[in-house]
Amino acid sequence: MRRKTLKLLACASVLAIGSTAVISEAFAQTTVDVPVTLTTSTAITVANTADMDFGEWIMIYNNGNSTLVLNPLTGVVTPTSGGGTTVLVESVASASVGTVTVQTPAAAALNHWFTLTLDFADAGLALTVPTYSLNGGGVVNVPGATGTTIATTGAVDTITYGGTATMSATPTDAAHTATVQISFAY
Repeated sequence: MRRKTLKLLACASVLAIGSTAVISEAFAQTTVDVPVTLTTSTAITVANTADMDFGEWIMIYNNGNSTLVLNPLTGVVTPTSGGGTTVLVESVASASVGTVTVQTPAAAALNHWFTLTLDFADAGLALTVPTYSLNGGGVVNVPGATGTTIATTGAVDTITYGGTATMSATPTDAAHTATVQISFAY
């Protein structure tokens, strides 16, 4: 046989084998695409709806640290004198609790903690022991770095905040501000 004949026979064999393979796969074959959806949501929606305000006080330091305690459930400020002739008199009753709303996609256990990012500028005042009440429940201290677990409902939950302002010297006559950063995480 000639070389050309062998080439033609090889080519014909390849075509014959290839055409039977394609034909054998064509019997009643069809495909369909199935859409797949996976929705995830881990968002924590938080909003500050009211600032914490201890009101306006006449504060004259004499002996021992004195405190103003803002109850996060009632909004009442309770003064405690450190002794001597220390003066703590509310001159304008404008106290209000700090209020934050938090919402998770479903009921969840959130870790909750605070960081005092800006204390009162006056050296005679310090903000300590932030407290909270979740949805009108009991009053609880907000731990610092360690945090505490709160149970959210998946709806809008309301958390009210209070705290303690401590006087260790007579502060200047001014509006004193501080900032507490409240953090939430799964």
